[in-house]
Amino acid sequence: MGDYFSAYPCAGPAAWDATTRPAHRGGDDGDWDADAAAYFAASGTSAAPYTTGINAAIVAMKTAGLWDKADRIWMFAGQNEAGSLIDWKALNTDAETVNDPDWGAGVGFTLNGTSQYIDTGFAPSGGAQYVQNSGSFAVDAATSTTGNNCIMGNAGESQDPPITTLTFLSLNMNARVQANSSQIVTAHGGRTALWMASRTSSGATALYKDGVSLATDGDGSVAVGSSNWFVGAQNNGGTPALFTACDARFAFVGAGLDDTEAAALASIRQTLGETIGWL
Repeated sequence: MGDYFSAYPCAGPAAWDATTRPAHRGGDDGDWDADAAAYFAASGTSAAPYTTGINAAIVAMKTAGLWDKADRIWMFAGQNEAGSLIDWKALNTDAETVNDPDWGAGVGFTLNGTSQYIDTGFAPSGGAQYVQNSGSFAVDAATSTTGNNCIMGNAGESQDPPITTLTFLSLNMNARVQANSSQIVTAHGGRTALWMASRTSSGATALYKDGVSLATDGDGSVAVGSSNWFVGAQNNGGTPALFTACDARFAFVGAGLDDTEAAALASIRQTLGETIGWL
């Protein structure tokens, strides 16, 4: 045994130790992480690659410190449609689709860009981790649209503050997190990605594409709002606007994430997408 471990040492931040529960020991009844097992039971998720992919993602999020910072985590491209609307962290069932979008296992919800969207059932004011001066939200929504379209967002009526949104404006991405008039506007260089906006203090907001910071903003924050996040549209005080034709696959809401944490979330989503098959 000593020769074996000398020849094959564990290394790196993801190395297993006695305090880390193994991701999976093999077989359909593998030793799942307890939170992954709870999600499987709640969502009716029972088969690979969904079980193996989700379990590995949850374990990786815990290693990276992301799990404790999350309020909600959805993988809309799950094994079954109803289970894809249950979030991993709180096992909440408030999310619902509007106007009957198509859904496919391992694909997610295909939104038509004119009337369909996902109401997550979750608002900034409901966050335990997401608060006024520390909040992030991210969404993976494959899209080829070219106009002004919101992939995830909420605002007051008539787009009054507080505004928390990721919106394409032609060739640019517009990002706000608990913002008033200030916003990040920068060239997006291609719309399909994991997009994330993160506020880490009263005067620090950043926009990330696949874990890489594209731009920052130093404007101050405003109090959290009570409008739910919509995916595939912006929620203007209960009225959807700026619809996006897209395949909605994954979303995250939680505390503000820094550069290292944003990169970790993007890496975990990349591995998850490759395992499930949407990437």
